[in-house]
Formats: sequence, C-alpha cells, structure tokens
Amino acid sequence: MVFPDQMSAAITVPGYTVTGVAGIGGHGTVLQGRSETGAEVALRIVPEAPAGLVRRARVAARVRHPAVAPVREVVPLPGDGLAVVTELVPGPTLATLRAARRGLSVAECVQVATELLTALETLHAAGIVHGDIAPANVIVAPEEEETGRLVLVDLVGGAAADRGTRGFRAPELDQGALPSAAADVYSAAQLSLWVAEPGARPEVTELLEALLSTDPQVRPSAHHALQLLDGVTRAGVRLAPAEVLASATLREHAARELTTRARARRRRGRRRHRARPRRWLVRSIAGAAAAAAVLTGLRLHGPGPPTGGPAPAPPSDGVADAVRDLLADRDDALAGADREALGTVTVPGSPLAAADTALLTELTTAGVRLLGYRTEVLEVEVVEAGHDAASVRLHLQQSAHQRTGPEGVTTQVPAQPVQCLDLALTRHGGSTWRAVTATAC
Repeated sequence: MVFPDQMSAAITVPGYTVTGVAGIGGHGTVLQGRSETGAEVALRIVPEAPAGLVRRARVAARVRHPAVAPVREVVPLPGDGLAVVTELVPGPTLATLRAARRGLSVAECVQVATELLTALETLHAAGIVHGDIAPANVIVAPEEEETGRLVLVDLVGGAAADRGTRGFRAPELDQGALPSAAADVYSAAQLSLWVAEPGARPEVTELLEALLSTDPQVRPSAHHALQLLDGVTRAGVRLAPAEVLASATLREHAARELTTRARARRRRGRRRHRARPRRWLVRSIAGAAAAAAVLTGLRLHGPGPPTGGPAPAPPSDGVADAVRDLLADRDDALAGADREALGTVTVPGSPLAAADTALLTELTTAGVRLLGYRTEVLEVEVVEAGHDAASVRLHLQQSAHQRTGPEGVTTQVPAQPVQCLDLALTRHGGSTWRAVTATAC
C-alpha cells in the first residue's frame, strides 16, 4: 500500500478515481474509489490474477442479491492484473457491531444466519464458493427503525491461497480440504454463533448444531439449512449509536492489524510473553476512542544523513525529540481529521497506514470529533542509537478527552493508565527515522 494522497498516482483504474481505503481484510486492503458518474465503489486490486480468479470475478459480476455486494465490473490492469469493482456498501462491519453491542440476542443471531444463508444459496447456485465468511466481510447496512441488513462483501478475496479466516473456517480446511459450499455453511453458522451475547450462545449452538457439524458430508446445504431455521423466531439486527460504533471500530482495526502482521511473520520458536503486545495494543486503542496508540510503522523525523569526515556521535537526542514530535503530529492529525497530515506519519505499505486511513474515514463519516486528545510522553530512554538504527523505550499516557457525536452528544473519556512501549527504529532514505516494530516492555 501507499500513502492515501499517493494512491491515485500509484494505482490507476480506468474509469475510476482512487479516494482512500474502504477496508482491510486478511488478504489485503480494499481501496475506495469513485466512478466517472460519481458512484462510490470499492476496488480490490489483484496484481497478478490467475485465469480461474478472472472467471470467478466475471461470474460474480452476474450475481444479484440484496445480501451480496454487487460487482459492477472487472477492469483489466497492465500486465496480468485486474480490479474488481464493487458497489460501496455503507455501514459498520459485523465485527464492529459485535464490539459495540457486546453481542447479539438469539433472535438476531438467527437473523444473521438466515441472511447469510440466503446469500450463500444464490452464490452456490451460480457456482461460487465464497471461501471467507468472516466478521470483516459482512457489512451491516443501515435501514429504518435503527436496524440493519447484512451484506456479504469480497467475493474474490476468499479465492486467495490463504483461504478462510482462522476461527471461522471449516475444520476440514485445516486438514487440506479445498473450500466448498459445505465449508461456507459452516462458516456462516460459526459467525452467527460468534456474534451472540454470552448468555445466548448455548441456545444459538443448539439451533445451528447441524450446520456446525465437523463432518462436511452431513452438513445441510444453504437451501436445506434455511428450511431447518424456518419458523424459528428472528429479529432485525439493531445498530449502535454512531459514537459507540466509532470506538468499536478502533478495537476492530487494532485486532485486524495485529492479525495481518502475525500472519505475515515466519513461524519461530516459542517466546515468553508473546501475547503481551496484543493485550497492550487492544487495551490502548479501546480506551483512546479515536487515536490509536499502535506505533508500529510510524514515521519519525530525525536529523539528516552524515556528510563527509569523521562519523558524528550517535544521534540519541535527535531520536528522543523525533519520537515526541511524531506523537504530537499524529495526535493533531487525528483530532483535526486531517487526512493529509495523518498520511505523513505512517510508513507506505504498512498495515497501519491503511488502518489509520480507514479509521479516520469511519470517524469522519460517523461525525465523531475529538476534543483535548493528547498522548503525553512521560519518559524516553534511548536504549541504542546508531546512524541507521535505534531502539527506544517509551512511557506514555493517553490524556482524558472528549468525543463529540454527530448530534452534539459529548462523551468524556478518562485518562488511560501509563503504558511502556519498546520501539525499534531505522533510518529511511538517509534522512528520516521510521519505527519498524512496537512491543510492550
């Protein structure tokens, strides 16, 4: 990925203008764009598309169902690439809604299962296996009476080599089986169970027992599963207030960014405390409400490269100052909803760059603004500092601040506990510092 303000120059899709990031999934980032007629769209860019994926995308473009995001067209790109252009569906993901509401009722979970199964019935009839029924791939589009309808998105992402999302994919896929209609049914049921509030899970499990069978041969088809649920009480999926959804969005992006980075790392031997960075990141982001404290990939402005003559002493003072300046700049960009400024503090290509852009888009769309937000750097210890690499230890605290919703409703967010963070930095382009890792102390 690239900086948001560089996207239109770096990626060109004939007939469309790239305007930002629509979302982030396990198989990469989906861009947001606009057609020549002004229609808002989502653009999945596939740099090297095999023939099978091209056929799949073109078949998907013929599917029309209210619970499936319509594919407008498939646009060939230079080389063997293509752009799958889908209508942009407004609304939070199912992951965000679950985080905001702390789970859904039994009747709502049955509604989730029913809507997903109706979408799968249509897809399977067209010969398409989705392959990645997961929280980030289901949008809850707002309707009347504060409820939403489910829309399944990303008909192409599930065709990637790394199929399915851990925790939702069918058990046979972990044994080497290929994605199938039966696997889609399992994932839809597992997702419907996942969104349930704690007290509702036993009843939801009982209702979906046949769909959750570990044996794909005995699972019902999507059509038969709908018949099994016929007559079971359902209720429209209720949305949450905009300011609550905005806070939940932060938690979702934090967890998804961590999942993406973990998936990309090579497997290594077991290390002590490997879960601590995740707990720190999720805790910080959930409390901050609109300015994520995820620092991996943030750009640090440091002194210029050495010129001629003897090498100067390691720039430890410059590194410490750069860290403080960076955090202040990032706070200002998020509080001021300044997309261009936010783009200058993230590393191009990092998951955080895409996550920050998507986060700011959702916050501004929800009409949520920050008042008085500040990350206070209490202590910076430069552990090591060379000319091209450095590591620092930070003690920081996110200040108390206010969030103002679209209707002027103000929520007070208390100051968060002091956190300790280890940053590893590298000099980029000979003149700037950038963080390459961020872990809990």
